[in-house]
Amino acid sequence: MNSLGLKTLVVQTISAKVVAFTISMVIAWRLAIVMIAVQPLIVMCFYARHVLLQNMSQKATKAEDESSKLTVEAITNLRTVIAFSSQERILQMLEKAQESPRHESIRQSWFTGIGLALSQSLSTASWALDFWYVRKLMAEGYFLAKALIETYMILASTGHVIAISGSMTTDLAKGSESVGSVFVVLECYTRIEPKDSEGYQLEKITSHVEIRDMYFSYPAWPDVIIFQGFSINVEAGKSTALVG
Repeated sequence: MNSLGLKTLVVQTISAKVVAFTISMVIAWRLAIVMIAVQPLIVMCFYARHVLLQNMSQKATKAEDESSKLTVEAITNLRTVIAFSSQERILQMLEKAQESPRHESIRQSWFTGIGLALSQSLSTASWALDFWYVRKLMAEGYFLAKALIETYMILASTGHVIAISGSMTTDLAKGSESVGSVFVVLECYTRIEPKDSEGYQLEKITSHVEIRDMYFSYPAWPDVIIFQGFSINVEAGKSTALVG
């Protein structure tokens, strides 16, 4: 599936480039040569802009995961938090968990802003070069405004398509990996056959449950021990409930 998607993108990109370059060369070859020469720079600018915005959103979401998990645990175990009077401690832990995402967001904002500014500046400079050369060619009477608009629209749209296709390769690879892992799970066969009547069968099953020396604490509060050396013995035929 990954190979098929990449082949589709390659065919789309190559066909778009060949058709656009051929048509633009037929309409106004002098202008087309200059625009084709600077088009790799424009494609890189489009690609960088798309990737920077996408990565910024993903990293910001990832940085907030820890504080989100802590908030969910605190709300889920609200009674436990109140019982141990841990409200102030939870707020301090939440504030500490947000320090790293805050610094990461500021750093990513600087990098993204500088990257977007550079890509926009280079893209504008490329178009400025194209229009300067267009003015020179039109002044000398090589083509009319109609040819300019046609050539410009063809090559500009092609550059945008190429940049978007290039930025999709990462998403396509991630999607293929996810789909592959799903098929691995679906195609996994267990050695235990629940419908098989053969095999070892217990003659007598008792519902006796015994727990010895159990230690337990929540991941968010490892210092607060909920169970310390806890043991319980539930005999068969009896019901026991743990309330807390």
